[in-house]
Amino acid sequence: GGCGCCSCVFGILIVIAGLYWAGWNEYNNVATYKTLAAAEDSYVTAKCGQISPENNGKLIYASCPVLGQESFGSDVAPFIDNATCPSGLRIASTVEILQWCEEEHHSESSSGSHKKKKGARKDDETTYTYSKQWVTSAQPPSFANCDHCQNDDPTQDSSFDNRLSVGESTVARATASLGPWSLSNDQIDKLGDSKAVPFACGGGACPANSSVQGHMLYMRTGAVPADARGFNVRVQYKVYATSEASAMAEQNANGMLVPWKGPYDKSYTIDRLEDGKVSAETMIEQGHALNSAFTWFLRVLTFFMCFGGLWLFVSPITSMAHAVPLLGGMIGELVGCILGFFCFMVGASLWFIVVAISWMAFRPVIGLTALF
Repeated sequence: GGCGCCSCVFGILIVIAGLYWAGWNEYNNVATYKTLAAAEDSYVTAKCGQISPENNGKLIYASCPVLGQESFGSDVAPFIDNATCPSGLRIASTVEILQWCEEEHHSESSSGSHKKKKGARKDDETTYTYSKQWVTSAQPPSFANCDHCQNDDPTQDSSFDNRLSVGESTVARATASLGPWSLSNDQIDKLGDSKAVPFACGGGACPANSSVQGHMLYMRTGAVPADARGFNVRVQYKVYATSEASAMAEQNANGMLVPWKGPYDKSYTIDRLEDGKVSAETMIEQGHALNSAFTWFLRVLTFFMCFGGLWLFVSPITSMAHAVPLLGGMIGELVGCILGFFCFMVGASLWFIVVAISWMAFRPVIGLTALF
């Protein structure tokens, strides 16, 4: 019926998507490889003392001290103080609220009184469990299968501090640089190891209905649910800092590090920034290793998308075979094995042809060898 048609349509769409991504994956692998190879031949090592105008527009590599880190205080984040906050590139907050959460569980049980009878039809049983959890987003106000699971939004309570934002977010950033090169916000966000920030609650700086436990500040509002102590909001701050970093990117005329566009495809760029002293050779080797791992991951994924999509397409046939009276179980298993082998062979052939054609376009020698 309708489920069988949906399965067929969905299966074909999965096969089409798998074949498209299989072809794109081979192009991405080649484009990334050639961009990294061009970077290895093109980069120049820049000194940390001052910006050299002759490097404008070039791919540079530099490993320098990170300058301009600062201590953050209550002017940017509530309940902390400059005197106790470690200096860093940025400070981030994690604000969580206590909510009832629903978990869905699926199990199969054979229908009818003879549950172990061979070939018996299996039904999917769905059950739900509920528990209080600290989360970074509000959950549904209520659940159909749990009468006592009510979720209020603590941010709507008058006692909630509006300076806080539920979730994970960067509160403030320092005006930092890598040696003489200014760093953008996106580049700053790539750097630093995290350090927990202690709360400064002296002199009534923290709410009266709060409690500091470790590096976490727990607060109480009038909303439900709450934990055993009556708290339903908790806050944590982290500062991200590093003393030295290494970069491989293009130096522009404004003294900024921007993505360097490779000659093979301008949409493939080099913009590496890492903590500590990392050599240019290591950065390029890491890029090749990541490219190889990502390529093989997508190769496996797209292969099974082709096989799985075809299996969904023919699955209504196995369902009909199972419905045959008396011998349905045996016939269904036999048909399933035959169709499974068929789907595997056809899916593998389609996937291999697309990959071979892609290699002919991007790697002609390997592609022709594989196809013929």
